[in-house]
Amino acid sequence: MAAGFVEAVLRSGSVGIMSDAQLPPPGTYRAQRSSVGAAMLGATAFSDSWKVVDSAGETCLSFQYHMHLTSQEWAVTDAHGNAVAKMTRPAGHIHWTYEIDLSAGGHVTFSKQSFAFTHETWRLQGTSSGDVDLNGDTTDHNFQFVDSSHNVLATVSRPWVSVSEAIDVEVSGLDPVIALCAVVALDATEHTKK
Repeated sequence: MAAGFVEAVLRSGSVGIMSDAQLPPPGTYRAQRSSVGAAMLGATAFSDSWKVVDSAGETCLSFQYHMHLTSQEWAVTDAHGNAVAKMTRPAGHIHWTYEIDLSAGGHVTFSKQSFAFTHETWRLQGTSSGDVDLNGDTTDHNFQFVDSSHNVLATVSRPWVSVSEAIDVEVSGLDPVIALCAVVALDATEHTKK
């Protein structure tokens, strides 16, 4: 991974995005928290949001947080404001669960699979690669997405030095929008638990 940045290969699966949404082309990406105050308070704030930038520093995707009475929601848009996905954390689940709805009709569930404090296990269900597990340190954002054959589909790391809170994701075999949704969900979970 070059200097903590990411190489992303766009989806090869059957799930697509609506035609007017502009997904970032394959390249280098970094997810950055736009509202640093929320991280410092240890909670997801009303204005908490993330942006995904490419190697030139141009915004490709944005995540905007919305709090509802019975759920939390993130609207994912491209650089032109077109809807790419919606990620929701519905109320009423024993394990942390996030529902990811892609604008073209795909649906993925991202959920915590165990209550272990030392080694959390998380799973993406419904991807074009089948069930995808996370291996590594999820609380410090240093982990990999792996499929059932143990192929690494994406690698996530947090840079040691960053002006704002940032997370790098190298995607090779998973939809980058789904991978980035999972990263934002994990971060929201960690800040909520503090």
